[in-house]
Amino acid sequence: MVRSVITDYQLAEQNTSLIGGKALHLFKLTQWGMRVPPFLVLSVAAFRYWKKNQELSPEMTTLLFDHIGSWHSEFYAVRSSMSLEDGSADSYAGVMETFLYVTKAEILAAVAQCFKSAFSERAAAYKNAKNVR
Repeated sequence: MVRSVITDYQLAEQNTSLIGGKALHLFKLTQWGMRVPPFLVLSVAAFRYWKKNQELSPEMTTLLFDHIGSWHSEFYAVRSSMSLEDGSADSYAGVMETFLYVTKAEILAAVAQCFKSAFSERAAAYKNAKNVR
């Protein structure tokens, strides 16, 4: 079973089709002992749930807020790590939305906007130019 909210690096998640290239490399940097700010990943399972329901499940929301609550931070970053983004032939750099200085109260809206950016005109044009279906 693919987890929706991933906070630790497991062998089963070493797959960019489940968590995307950015997330995979953040986990690898952490594993290699590099200093990386705390983070979590909403997997492709979370995206699919959101796409169908236009919201995260209560369980995902609880896990997300429980985890970020331990960071004791005032602001957060919400970034995409789509499986298509960091492929061997393509880079979606600048195509998907990134949100910086997001407050805890704005997290769910920023996640939704980040997810929605996968369907933006800019993303569609890039996919079209690269012949990605």
